[in-house]
Amino acid sequence: MKDLTIMLFERLGLLLVIAFVLTRTPGFKSLLYREFSWKMSLVHAVVFGIFGIASTVTGILITEQGEIIHTFVILPVDTGQLIVSLSLVAIVIAGLLGGPIVGLGAGLIAGIHLMLLGGVGWLANGLVNPLTGILAGMTARFFSNERVISPLKALFIGVFPPILQMQLLLIMYTNGDAMVGIVDQIGLPLVLSNSIAIAIFTTMIRVVMKEQENEAAIATKQALTIAEEALPFLKKDSNMDVANGLANLL
Repeated sequence: MKDLTIMLFERLGLLLVIAFVLTRTPGFKSLLYREFSWKMSLVHAVVFGIFGIASTVTGILITEQGEIIHTFVILPVDTGQLIVSLSLVAIVIAGLLGGPIVGLGAGLIAGIHLMLLGGVGWLANGLVNPLTGILAGMTARFFSNERVISPLKALFIGVFPPILQMQLLLIMYTNGDAMVGIVDQIGLPLVLSNSIAIAIFTTMIRVVMKEQENEAAIATKQALTIAEEALPFLKKDSNMDVANGLANLL
């Protein structure tokens, strides 16, 4: 369990770099300010779906005997292997920022990819992504007064998707003690890595919003300063003096 937790946090570092780049894209602002349109919802669903796929292919493989297979890129897997990844992080963020539509779209993209990869638990892993997207989007409506959910709330919300995934694995695959052992091994590392990753992501988003607000405040201050300095010129009687003074000021 310790080795798995360390490996998941190593993958988490890579995903956070991708997330940081994502927050710097121009189209990301429409999510922050909740400017809804079908076109942008589709674009965001595809972007977060690809983010989920990237989380999957950089995941970890575990055999039914609990052996960890070290690989950097996951291609179609054997029937006796289970994919452990952080794809739910991208889906939760998509739902929290874009609502149920973006969450569902991103979840379908990431879920279908997981199903195509195969392996143990392919159906449960595929279904949990769209379900998580819808639930995260519905959860965001309870915090509609906040443009971005606080990291503490995000940390709490991030606990539940991995638990849902574990439940689906246990319900759909009743092959004795093998699946129970796998769930015992991956449960706590997934819960910790997912919840912390979502909390860090929301913190990054709040930093981006703070930067935008600071830029707007600086621009407003500059405009007010110019207006204040222009008042003496506006009091002059000659239009030529007013024009020359304002031109020199600007």
